[in-house]
Amino acid sequence: MILETLICSTNNNDEVNVAPFGIQKKKDIIVISPYLPSKTHENLLQNKFATVNHTDDAGLFVNCFLKKKKFKLAKCQLIDSFFLRDALSYHEIEVIDYKKDKLRPSFFCKSLFFRNSAPFLGFNRARNALLEACILASRIKILKKDKIVQELNYLAIAIEKTSGPKESSLWRDINIFIVNEMKKYGKN
Repeated sequence: MILETLICSTNNNDEVNVAPFGIQKKKDIIVISPYLPSKTHENLLQNKFATVNHTDDAGLFVNCFLKKKKFKLAKCQLIDSFFLRDALSYHEIEVIDYKKDKLRPSFFCKSLFFRNSAPFLGFNRARNALLEACILASRIKILKKDKIVQELNYLAIAIEKTSGPKESSLWRDINIFIVNEMKKYGKN
């Protein structure tokens, strides 16, 4: 199963990168498989430590795509890195193995520390739709325009039926981003 998370990684200059990632958990191992090129990939090669942050705030994912990366960060307990203060929970991880691949290498990590910071209050279809829109935004280069439009139209139903003001605003923002990216890649 793939879990949608936000990964905080740092380079050798202690610059933090926050990026959305679908990770896999295989028993006690967390697998991170970035598509290349990727800042997270570069950072994990430089610094074997990072955090895997779990959240129900779709705005954190949307803001990664909108380049609004002013996240509230805090220092970790055990590793020289940072976690998202607004995360419901997070793992402090260490890379223990690496598998090279030209398209999508994999980092195999163990959790050194886990903290549950806030309760999960339940699922919301609008937030899930925003998350799916972010995944579409990450694949604009490889998906056809018709597929993107079809998916967005379907996701809009959940937004219309179940969103609050914050989710409606984020929906507009991610749609504007997707339209601009489609134009950039000649999919208008």
